[in-house]
Amino acid sequence: MVSLAAWSVLLLAGLSAVASEGGTPATIEQFPSTVQIEFGYRHAWVQYCVGNLITGRHVLSVAHCFGGPLFQPRLRRVRAGATYRGRDGVLAGVNSVINHPNFNIRNGFTYDVSIVSIDGYFYASPSINVASIAAPGLYFPDNVPVTVAAWGRTTQDQIWADRELRSNGLYTVNRNTCKEKYSLGDLPISITISETMLCTRLPNEDGQNLGVRDGGAPLFYGNVLVGMVAFGSPYGDNFPLVATDVSYLSSWIVSNAV
Repeated sequence: MVSLAAWSVLLLAGLSAVASEGGTPATIEQFPSTVQIEFGYRHAWVQYCVGNLITGRHVLSVAHCFGGPLFQPRLRRVRAGATYRGRDGVLAGVNSVINHPNFNIRNGFTYDVSIVSIDGYFYASPSINVASIAAPGLYFPDNVPVTVAAWGRTTQDQIWADRELRSNGLYTVNRNTCKEKYSLGDLPISITISETMLCTRLPNEDGQNLGVRDGGAPLFYGNVLVGMVAFGSPYGDNFPLVATDVSYLSSWIVSNAV
């Protein structure tokens, strides 16, 4: 069992996100299903994670953004249709959250998936639309191109997160290779790569990290949502970026997003 303090190293260490080389500025019209998850603290709201609109009332994200002893739905809200972090778009409160019953952050990021029901409804427009999710049984071998989009930091040494949405091209990493990378024995904590995970890397590099605002950020294969950013390693770019595998969990997602 991994301590919460240890997992916070993965979540909160100063890591790069969409691209260590700056990524590409994007507009929300290019990724209209991508939404900002905001956290309410005192009198302010701060973009905290990323979600993906799968119906007009449901957002798909990662469970580690919607858990813990202090979690309350009223302290989360969703901003859709916005290119810039914390600005413009359409806001909706969170009505309820369903985390996968097998998710437990103390055991790592296996089954790291959450379905968020909003108050109200997001109506389709050029900047707001639902994503198609991967069907069950979809398997990615090495080197399949996917695209990530998020508002997190885009350089390894950058302090502040980007204000605008950015995207970058990544490539899938075979799960067995990913397991081997994370089980080399030179990491201070044990990290298990499970069948619920999809691993990716930057072109010409072994891995890619993430920023603290990037949990739940989408991975697209074409226009299909195939993954959501779960974690990256703070111990170097030779460790792949790990995402929740949407295909593996799609049956559970469909049965609960009603």
